[in-house]
This record gives sequence, C-alpha cells and structure tokens, in this order.
Amino acid sequence: MSHLSEEQARVLARRFSAEMAHLGACAECQARVSELASQEEQGYRNALNRAAEDTLRRLPGVRAEKAAAPELLSELLLLSEVERETALALEPRFQSYALASYTLKRSESLVQRDPIQARELARLARAVAEQVDPRSCGGTAALADLEAYALAMEGEALRIAGDLEQALCAFVEARLHQERGGADPDLGARIDFLEALLRRDLGHTRIALELLDRAADAFVALREHDQLARIVLDRPSFLRLRPRRPSAARLAAGTNPHRQLRSH
Repeated sequence: MSHLSEEQARVLARRFSAEMAHLGACAECQARVSELASQEEQGYRNALNRAAEDTLRRLPGVRAEKAAAPELLSELLLLSEVERETALALEPRFQSYALASYTLKRSESLVQRDPIQARELARLARAVAEQVDPRSCGGTAALADLEAYALAMEGEALRIAGDLEQALCAFVEARLHQERGGADPDLGARIDFLEALLRRDLGHTRIALELLDRAADAFVALREHDQLARIVLDRPSFLRLRPRRPSAARLAAGTNPHRQLRSH
C-alpha cells in the first residue's frame, strides 16, 4: 500500500478538522456517534463473554488431556516408528497439545544425561504437535511456538552431543516456525536462551550475549525466577569468550545469525 502524498494528507486533515468541528456543534450527530460506540462496546463485551465461556467449557477436557499424557507417551514409546506414525495420524487421543507439551518436558529432563533420547522425544513432540487441531489449543500461532521449541530442544540435544553444525540447522528451522508464532513469550525466551548456549559454543559471542540478555529481560517480565537463575549461573561462561570473526565456511553457506534475531 502506497503512502498518501502531501497534498492528499492536507485534504484529509482539512476534512477531518471540518467533521470534528461539525460533531462538536451538532447534538444529533453526537447522539448518533454515542449510540454506535455503545453498540461496538457491547459487541466487544459479547465477544469476551463468548471467549470466556469457551475457555471454561474446554477446561475439563484440558485437565483430562494433561492427566492422560504420561500414559499416552509411554504407549507411543512402545510402538515401532511406523506404528507410531500411524497412531499419531489416526487416533485422536494422541493428537493433543498437552501430550506434545509433556513430551517436551520429558525431553528437557533427559537432555543433559541422555541427549540422544532427548532428541527423539523432541522430534516426537513435534510430530504430535503437527497433528493437533489449532482450535483446541489457542490457534496456529500457539502450535507454531510449540513446534519451534521442539526444534530448539532438538538443537540443544545436538549441541550437548557435540554436533554443533546440525544444532545450528535445527535453530534456523526453529526460527522459521517462530515467524508463524509469537503467541507464547515464555517459549520464545527459552528458545533464545538455548540458542545463546549454542552461539557461545560456536564462538559467536556477541550474538550469544544479545540472545542471553533478551531471554533474561523476558524472564524478568514473566517472573520466571528459575529460568533467570539459570542465566545468572551460565553468564560467566559467555563473558570468558572473545568474539570471533565469521568463518569463510559460514559465509559461503549463507548463514546470517543476525537475521535470526527477532523481537517477541
């Protein structure tokens, strides 16, 4: 969409000024505008009430899905890869945001001592998320955030296992998914923190510190004290490094780490 020219802006300003002057002097127009504003406000209130009623109606189902998640994950892990894919595609009980979220928490708990298993769980969480109906969990943006975080957890597992280049690829893909999300600032901050660890290990110190500071700001705003404590404990390891120049290989591959930074 093109911008107004200076002359068009002047014409619009004169018209707006004249209409405001008329509105200030005309009781009939004042009453009409007041009535329309009241109708708009009532429509907004009705929309909020419908949203609240819908949330309350969904709460029992959400609680049930959370309670069922551990058993459903155990059941999935007993299946072969082909059987698992079939179950995810065909059985609605496996198609829940709660199951994907729980699987990611299990991945987090394992990543330090068993990064291979943690990576498999992160991939499974993403596979579950891909089958979830957006209407059941806050929309496509919420699912995109969850898929982005699953990719970030996969990248973290690869980082701990020592495969830094593949880890970076996972974070690049995570950022692409995140472009469709942005609904969950907590997940966004967690992705920033995990990528900061990877950037530190790759020697991208300045970018690592930018990501770390952004994650810290978000966790402060969200009052996520546990996550903030992790950042405080890890920050000295960032400050001991010196910035490195971009490698020729990375430039040749077209990887631009600055492009991946985005605000939430």
